[in-house]
Amino acid sequence: MLNIPLIHEAIDEFVLKGGAEEYLVSIPEQKPRGYLGMSGLGGDCQRAVWSDFRKVAKKSFPSRMLRLFRTGDIYEFRFVHMLRGIGFEVFDKDSKGKQFKAVDFGGHVSGSMDGVAKAPAKFGYDKPFLLEFKT
Repeated sequence: MLNIPLIHEAIDEFVLKGGAEEYLVSIPEQKPRGYLGMSGLGGDCQRAVWSDFRKVAKKSFPSRMLRLFRTGDIYEFRFVHMLRGIGFEVFDKDSKGKQFKAVDFGGHVSGSMDGVAKAPAKFGYDKPFLLEFKT
């Protein structure tokens, strides 16, 4: 089992020692999806899932939610930086510099992940694991 409290301690130590955060954040303009996102497949209402896929209604979010989405985009860089700073091996981009993506059913269903990581042995887990960051 991954030792989460030990990871928190290591990140705190890394940040306190001045682990410089030098990176460029580039957030692309959000366009309407031409596919059903995998995260929407688990919804309780099948009609809502179908309506979302068929673009029955345009989704709109209040400005507060849009700010939170952007904050999440920015923090992905920080989370990866901190994990690498404490010795994790992190794979967060494919060969084209994009997030890893899974696509099925002729492109009608798609989902992306924030990355895959492998922890140093001292954190008690030796298998690669999926990264999905939420703020």
